[in-house]
Amino acid sequence: MNEINITIKLKKIINDLNNNNFDEALRKLNILSQQDQNKDFINRLFASIYFKKKNWNKSIEYYERILPREAEKFKIYTNIGVAFFNLGKINRSIESYKKAIKDNYNFELAHTNLGISYIEIGEYEQATNSFASALKLNKKNFYAQKNLIDIFNVIKSKNISDHPLINI
Repeated sequence: MNEINITIKLKKIINDLNNNNFDEALRKLNILSQQDQNKDFINRLFASIYFKKKNWNKSIEYYERILPREAEKFKIYTNIGVAFFNLGKINRSIESYKKAIKDNYNFELAHTNLGISYIEIGEYEQATNSFASALKLNKKNFYAQKNLIDIFNVIKSKNISDHPLINI
């Protein structure tokens, strides 16, 4: 198959994905995956489609396939964390968010999601630290602010000097 035909088919798949026609995108992608050698890009598309379809197990499967060759691993780890969280595997989501933060400490979303995961298992001190880290990266992070306020309504943090909202 020539490159022009592959490019046209990929554009149609991406268009289906953007228009939330996930089943049609999957159908076309399955056909293309049998013919094309660009497995990383195809696996990335599979991961994205399954993620949007909320098929968390399949999205994890495909994200893990592309992870070894991914330059920005923190984004993949964060998506894997979201998938594990939605599967109720909170400890696994925490592991994924920590890997994302290790790969790129400045990725604010990973800190915020890590805090939410800690809340889910009742680890409020770790949650406050995660939200504080997110706020150091972006003091306007609404979700970190809201969750910190919610936590402060429930517990008194031991490390309150680290939390910018304590002055409020």
